[in-house]
Amino acid sequence: MSTLSGIGNRNYVSGLVSGMDTEEMVEKMLSGTQAKIDKQTGLQQQLEWKQEIYRDLIQNINSFRDKYFSFYSSANTNLLSRSFYNTMSVMSSSDAVKVTSASSQAPANITIQSVDQLATAAKVTSKNPVKMLAGSLPAVNTATPDKTYTMDVTVDGVTKKISFQGAADQADLLENVNKAMYQSFGSAVGLGNDGGRLKLVQINADGTGKTGSDGRLVESDPSRQVTFQKSEEGEDALSVLGLKDGATNIMGYNTMLRDLPFATALQGRSFSFTINGTVIDGIKDTDTLGDVINKINNSTDVKITYSSLEDRFVMQSKETGSVADITMENKEGNLLSAMFGLGTGDSLTAATDELRAKLSAAVSNTGLTDVVNAANAGTAQVFSLNINGKDYTVSMGKKEDGTDYADGAEFIDALNEKLKKAFGETDGSANIEIRFDGTNAEVVSDKYLVSFQAANVEADITKALGFTEGQTQKVGGNTLLSDAGISGSVTVAGSAINLSGLTFQELADQITNAVSTASPGAQAVFDEETGSLTITGAGANLSITGLDADGSKALRDLFGTDSLVMNQAGTEVNDIFEAGKNAVFTVDNGSGGMTVERYSNTFDLEGITIELTQVSNTPIHLTTAQDTDKIYEGIKGFVDDYNKLIEDLNTRISEEATYKKYAPLTADQKKEMSEREISLWEEKAKAGLLRNDDNISTLLADMRTVLYQKVDSAGLSLYDIGIDTSSNWRDNGKLILDENRLKEALAKNPDKIQQLFTDEDQGIAVKMDAALKAAANLSSGSPGSMVRYAGTKAILANDNTIYDQLKDIQTAISNLNRKYETERERYWKQFTEMEKAISNLNTQSSFISQQFSSSNG
Repeated sequence: MSTLSGIGNRNYVSGLVSGMDTEEMVEKMLSGTQAKIDKQTGLQQQLEWKQEIYRDLIQNINSFRDKYFSFYSSANTNLLSRSFYNTMSVMSSSDAVKVTSASSQAPANITIQSVDQLATAAKVTSKNPVKMLAGSLPAVNTATPDKTYTMDVTVDGVTKKISFQGAADQADLLENVNKAMYQSFGSAVGLGNDGGRLKLVQINADGTGKTGSDGRLVESDPSRQVTFQKSEEGEDALSVLGLKDGATNIMGYNTMLRDLPFATALQGRSFSFTINGTVIDGIKDTDTLGDVINKINNSTDVKITYSSLEDRFVMQSKETGSVADITMENKEGNLLSAMFGLGTGDSLTAATDELRAKLSAAVSNTGLTDVVNAANAGTAQVFSLNINGKDYTVSMGKKEDGTDYADGAEFIDALNEKLKKAFGETDGSANIEIRFDGTNAEVVSDKYLVSFQAANVEADITKALGFTEGQTQKVGGNTLLSDAGISGSVTVAGSAINLSGLTFQELADQITNAVSTASPGAQAVFDEETGSLTITGAGANLSITGLDADGSKALRDLFGTDSLVMNQAGTEVNDIFEAGKNAVFTVDNGSGGMTVERYSNTFDLEGITIELTQVSNTPIHLTTAQDTDKIYEGIKGFVDDYNKLIEDLNTRISEEATYKKYAPLTADQKKEMSEREISLWEEKAKAGLLRNDDNISTLLADMRTVLYQKVDSAGLSLYDIGIDTSSNWRDNGKLILDENRLKEALAKNPDKIQQLFTDEDQGIAVKMDAALKAAANLSSGSPGSMVRYAGTKAILANDNTIYDQLKDIQTAISNLNRKYETERERYWKQFTEMEKAISNLNTQSSFISQQFSSSNG
């Protein structure tokens, strides 16, 4: 017996026994209920379309209202605003005075007899060029006489290979360099010795430096950009000259402060200063020049720039005139000294973040042997360490070729290879390396900060190497200077300090003893958290210098320079300060000229906002008049947009109601049609849904009433200023604009036209706004009639007439669907019983036939 799957898990006989198409019969029996469902679904679709059309109209109406009757709209279109009708146009007879706006109270004519002086900002400029080639000659000449050295030199973007001979002394060495430089670049750029520091100078063909009338070397043009780089050919020339690869005089915007070629060496690793009372702090020597410039420009009332042509910094007040001022002072370090030549601050900070404390341990030979044997046996062994605050592990197993590690040294070499792959290398050296001498292991890393925490020291390899919890490369107060690579001797305020055997805390104590003697209250403090050594309260000219080469290197590592002076007098701000000037001009006041001063070049003069742009001795005439062109354009725009709006509204309420003939398509009907056929059908199905709509008809009638009335206070109607209603009935009340009459009315009666639109009781704009608001106001408290009827997505979305109607229809559809399913189940049960009964009868009939056949036989 064949079955057909029906509702849920019920099975129904499909009619194979009776031979009837029971499915078709059930569908026909249900067609009445299905027709009712389709009708309600169609009504639902029509209401949804109607709501969609309504909401589009509400949006269009409010766009029109916002443009012409809202104080949030442009000043050129708000017909409710009195300032719209008081728009003034101002003409200037000279480019020396730029006019930006004028009020309605501005006089018709003003004459500026002369512009005598423009307002300027206060300005501070570096007293001297601020950069110098980053490099110093070695203390001892390392060049080999008659040996050829090569380097690549780039001058203003042109790169040349410079080869020169070594010499027995540095004076001859520089002459040899300059001879080669002269052949490639002429006399413009060479190297000179300025007390051990290299400087760029002009040179002669024989390699000597050009000298001025004062006998001093003539420096190269500061705008020249020069870079020295290592050459791939020949012996390295840079090391014998004391230059690093990439040494330059370029003051790069994205270059770290520590790498900039300041002529005045930076002192310390941190910098702070005040500008006009604002404290600028938190600057590190790892910040770029751009970082500093941005911080100053964004935090203070000044703007700082760097001129590569003049090689000077310029700081200007954002305020102009005689009230503008600039004051500045170093607090920590000497960054303003390097930039402007100011005196140094009375505090100084040494940073240890790039120093590394020695990180070593005694290796357990037994433990290391066990680790190597386990790895050879194929058991993974783990090395764990903490890098910059995060734990990492490296796993070691058998060698890739399957052979065994011969001993601990080979095993650690293989571990180093894995560390190099994991953490990279710089200039051919691994960023993290374990050095093993058979007894001790030392972790070496200049790029990362390595330590061992509780979780690390339990790892197989870490434990075997002997590292314990808390060991770190971070420099602390108890770290020996020698373990961080610091040695030698220095003098502080005249007192010698031998750095050997001292910890960082002990160094701070000895510096305190030295500086407090010379400057009571001065002290040095080591901060465990930041790893910084700070000297504060230094007296005048407190000096710190290296007593030997190691001591000088120690100061460079700590403070960035091998010799420094704290609280040293420098250029006074007043010596490099250029005061701001007021704008000065002369106005014709009818009885001669009156001199006027202003702090700024932009200001208000008798209701006219002007900007002085250049000095002028020629009289400048400012002519002010009402800008009727802007008023005309605003009113014309209103007429055009009004006509578009009512055309759309009239189309909606008058279009043929074809929706009555084109019911919304059912899902089955859409399956039989193409997308274009569906689109054309639905276009007809939507047409006329708003025919004779009461809300829209009321709005159109209200707007027409507003436009026809006369405003008593103005004594005018729209007709009187050239705006009339079209006489063609097909235009449905569109407005016709007579441009000449409107322009004439604006020229003769601008005040009355203003009153025509803005009168509080009868104004055209006032009453038009009220009519639009009554229809489409977007407010849940006082919604317009169209909003109450259809809502919007944001206002009354679930509290409007159409929404309520849709809910009723949805309820009806739900009820009909339940009725449909109940009837469908009943019909199928009846047909199933019939099929079963027929099947039973057929079985009995067959049995009886068989009985007769057997008896006859």
